[in-house]
Amino acid sequence: MDRTSDTAMTGPIRLLHLSDIHFRAGTTWDREPVLRDLAAAIAREVADGLVPDLVAITGDIAQAGAPAEYALARDWLAGQLWPRLTPGRSKPLPRDPLLLVPGNHDVDRTRVTPTVQHVQDALLQGRSQPGIADLFADDDARALVLKRHAAYLAFYSDWLGQPQSLPWWERTITIRKTRLHCAGLDSAWMARGDADRGHLLLGLWQVNQTIDTGNAAGAHWRLALLHHPWDYLAEFDATEVKDRVQLHRDLLLRGHLHQVDSAQILRADRRRDCLELAAGCLYEHGSYPNAFQWIELQAAPKQVRVLYRAWVKGAWQVDGNQPGCPDGVVQFELAPVERQRPPAKRRSPPPADPTRYLQDLWDETATIAIRGLKTGRPEANRIPIADLFIELQASGAASAGASGGAAARTDKGGPADLGRQGAAPLHAALANRRLVIVGDPGCGKTTFLRWVAHCLTADRLGRPPGPRAAALHLGLGRARLPVLVRIADWLQFMERVQAQDLGPALVKGAEWLPEYLGAQAQDQCLGLDADAWRLLLRAGEVLILLDGLDEAPDLGRRRALVAVIESAARAYRDCPLVVTSRPAALREEVLLAGFAHTLIERLDPAAIARFLARWSAALFPDSAAQAQRHRRALAAALDSRPEIRRLARNAVMLTALAVLHWNDKRLPEQRAELYDSIVHWLIRAREDRAGRAPVQRCRRVLRDLAFAMQSDGRGRQVQVTRHWAAERIAQHFPAAGTGDPGAIERAEAFLLDEELDSGLIVRRGNQVRFWHLTFQEYLAAQALAGRADAERTAALLDSADGGTPALYRSEWRETVLLLGGVLHEQGGEKVEGLVAAVLDRLGPGSTLAEQARAAGLLGALVRDLDPFGYRPADPRYARCLAAALAVFEPEQADAIPLADRIAAADALAQAGDPRLDWAHPERWVELPGGRFRMGAQQQDAQAPGYDEKANKFEAPVHQVQVSGFAIARFPVTVAEFAEFLAEEDPDPGWWRAGGADEPVEPHDWEDQQAHPSRPVVGVSWYQAMAFCAWLTDRLARPQGAKGDPLLPEGRVVSLPSEAQWEYAARGGPGRRYPWGEEAPAARRANFDDTGVGDPSPVGVFPAGATPEGVLDLAGNVLEWCLDADDDGFYDRCQAQGVVIDPLAQGDGGSSRVLRGGAFVIRAWSLRSSFRFRFEPRNRDPLVGFRCVLAAPRQP
Repeated sequence: MDRTSDTAMTGPIRLLHLSDIHFRAGTTWDREPVLRDLAAAIAREVADGLVPDLVAITGDIAQAGAPAEYALARDWLAGQLWPRLTPGRSKPLPRDPLLLVPGNHDVDRTRVTPTVQHVQDALLQGRSQPGIADLFADDDARALVLKRHAAYLAFYSDWLGQPQSLPWWERTITIRKTRLHCAGLDSAWMARGDADRGHLLLGLWQVNQTIDTGNAAGAHWRLALLHHPWDYLAEFDATEVKDRVQLHRDLLLRGHLHQVDSAQILRADRRRDCLELAAGCLYEHGSYPNAFQWIELQAAPKQVRVLYRAWVKGAWQVDGNQPGCPDGVVQFELAPVERQRPPAKRRSPPPADPTRYLQDLWDETATIAIRGLKTGRPEANRIPIADLFIELQASGAASAGASGGAAARTDKGGPADLGRQGAAPLHAALANRRLVIVGDPGCGKTTFLRWVAHCLTADRLGRPPGPRAAALHLGLGRARLPVLVRIADWLQFMERVQAQDLGPALVKGAEWLPEYLGAQAQDQCLGLDADAWRLLLRAGEVLILLDGLDEAPDLGRRRALVAVIESAARAYRDCPLVVTSRPAALREEVLLAGFAHTLIERLDPAAIARFLARWSAALFPDSAAQAQRHRRALAAALDSRPEIRRLARNAVMLTALAVLHWNDKRLPEQRAELYDSIVHWLIRAREDRAGRAPVQRCRRVLRDLAFAMQSDGRGRQVQVTRHWAAERIAQHFPAAGTGDPGAIERAEAFLLDEELDSGLIVRRGNQVRFWHLTFQEYLAAQALAGRADAERTAALLDSADGGTPALYRSEWRETVLLLGGVLHEQGGEKVEGLVAAVLDRLGPGSTLAEQARAAGLLGALVRDLDPFGYRPADPRYARCLAAALAVFEPEQADAIPLADRIAAADALAQAGDPRLDWAHPERWVELPGGRFRMGAQQQDAQAPGYDEKANKFEAPVHQVQVSGFAIARFPVTVAEFAEFLAEEDPDPGWWRAGGADEPVEPHDWEDQQAHPSRPVVGVSWYQAMAFCAWLTDRLARPQGAKGDPLLPEGRVVSLPSEAQWEYAARGGPGRRYPWGEEAPAARRANFDDTGVGDPSPVGVFPAGATPEGVLDLAGNVLEWCLDADDDGFYDRCQAQGVVIDPLAQGDGGSSRVLRGGAFVIRAWSLRSSFRFRFEPRNRDPLVGFRCVLAAPRQP
């Protein structure tokens, strides 16, 4: 908009600022004196010279976002206000000077459906700026959440005479040769009720689209309009966007609180000052002052003059009640003229320059070292991280699971993530200011932190991968100074300093962080001492990356580290803090308070394909054709066997497989065999160097060192001094005669050589460690396998202090599992001996918890040996598994830790869970049917079905009569679905409900098969219907010696109707939860607060059963129902009175209803009345199903 031709007007640029008018349907503007007299009052001031160039309305022009309200607004603006904004009304003001943004009352709340609410909940829980950006970039998802603004956008489009498809905007306006850049922000796109404070989002997407754009460059004034104050935004969002907006705007106008207010943000560079002005409201309401403002912008010097007006004693007049403004006028200087000041007597030292530190960190993180790769080109062993790094996926960025921070999705493309961020880039979780990244060994945790550090250093230095790497690759709006700390190094520093009676006064205080960073930087002459780091940390300039909480030697030191990290988080609250750990190290006593959790997912086929392409291109940088051929060959090798495919889903293992394929063309099947091949190749590299020890001797030395570190009396050591390591392996280097430097010195020389030769040993100063903890664990397993049976048993099962034997400690788990593979290479009887030793220690007096623990460990070991087809011959193993059935008994399960219950149930499934048999008499629960109240409502606490957590899609409450039926005791399991897939003569008729053209296997089926007794997930409604049709046929076949069918006459296997499902959950009395009225707890269900983060074996939460014995109705997995999604169905049922066996029918493409909550959904979803919906083709990892036996129905 260009208004440079308006030469009749001189002086400052003037804005009329109005807010919160609240036009209501049924109440015309002329009935309220405040609004009726406003246009006339403004006209008088216009006649006196206060002629506006722009009119800004900062939200809530309507009361309920209804078209009728905007019709009233249009009548008042066009008929009353606009004609009076120019002197003499001879030249009306154009319509485009109206700057308008929506408020929460410009939202049509009827458009905020449960699906939209779930989308919003996912965004809030995911705390992910990239997740918000992904939603806005998706046309369908954006349209879904912005439906609430339909009437508002129609009004604004009509007013401007041009389409306004989005509620946020930017405009460049030139007024009397002064250029203004104006940005309209929508803080109400998440608004849905009266509890919005702290739950709204603006999102960096909006800021990038409106505030921080190229169009703002060179503007004399930069303005922004916003309805809500900053504290109405979720904390993670406000932290990011507030700073960006204030930094790039001179003036911010807002409303909402109905209170006149002002705040000036002063910066060292006064050209970056920002002034925030809030207007009052303009509707009749006794508790709020009515007020508006004239705002004048003066270019030189840059000043803002505000003239306050208020409704006082029935008339509009100058507001003399503003603090310090008796005449109703205040002037703010945004860029004051510099005044001469006397020279300071003393000058503070300049801040420390981090450039050398950044350069060193950039160099350190610039490449990925590939050990054991034989190419003939030394540079191929170090590949630039930007060339090889692939984006990892994570789930659950808020509660030990997920999604991380993915974009929430609509039911067109997956769930509006109900607490689990199913397929989110790991970097999205960085939107959490306090984050724990959880991942299995070798999943890429350390490489990810190195990538983060590399991008941030590149951003600040202007080096590759680019000056905006923080935003482009990490989704961060600000490139803070990264610090990458190996927790093992930090712990050793603390212990060394404490041993000298030095260090901070508080043993578990935050000061340990700057002290360590200062010591490290000074050792490397990087120019930053502890004081410099202290200043940077207190100023919020640092992104803290702490790698490897699990590498602390024992539980006690992990607890101490957690206390130090929590202290640092409190002391440096403006600095984002990220910690990585393996899952096994995160017990309840070492959980970081206030930290969100995200779990790194295994690599999916797309990620593996990206890695193979990058890997091949790195090997053949000069020939795209050769790279393509190599990629195809490697992909074929990885796809040759399921075992290899599973191994390839781990980042370190994928890299190792790629190296082995390049070097040897043979890919091993079992993990221990794989590690043996990797270690062999790495050690064999030393044969190329003169004077080095032979491979077998080198392996023995490293094996003994690994075992010494694993079994140290202080707890497992992942990093030791070179001298300590040399002492443990000195026996391999006896003195060679007079003048020999001695065994210790020879051992130290070996360690130095080994770093250069195989790379299995890595040196950091005077410290040594194994390249990856997995190799330490494997070599320790080899050392154990080389011991005599009695010695090995004692090492694993004896405990000098009466504590937990090493066999069952989390830091030994991988070593024990790998030991099984190493022993199997020596002969099956060796594995049998290990199994027997474990069972021998149980004895007749063992507790249920001990038996479940043993069953879980042995089951995991057997599962790891599956490529060899191993099954224990010891009959006690079967009895141990049978005893483990106690994990399913309500009276005994609570005495067994949940992790042991899950492990035992998984182990039982490997051996053959007797419950997983459709012929089992307890597989079905017969329900007699009856009358009950279905649904819930939150409007009337005295009316039936009241539930304060209910939403309108659970209403209205209505009476239903259900006929008798039988319901499956628990959801369909992986093992049961595998039988359906294995059917040799499939009938196309099973797919008559639809979906015959879709994949038969569920999503991620290959990995699900490792856990036969867990619910099958990733199944579409069509797959579930086909399974029911197959099971109907199977149960109708003659069974047993008598040839009697298992299918009762007049019944079929089906998905439950909604009414059947809710009746099973509620029963006649109308239970709020399947077990009763007691609030959800971790003992009753697998949901968000339980922290499992995955489906659990069916039945391991017996305390959550219904009185009739139906299990897992609440939590674990969402369950498909037979009903179509029909918004008006409940209303029609209520109108009929008592409805008999209701069923909402639909066509083949109709969305279908789901019930029951899931393993990462919050507690409100566990209620018996909770409903959700997906399209029938959806194959989400949260979704499974259960069956009923009932009369046939047409869905």
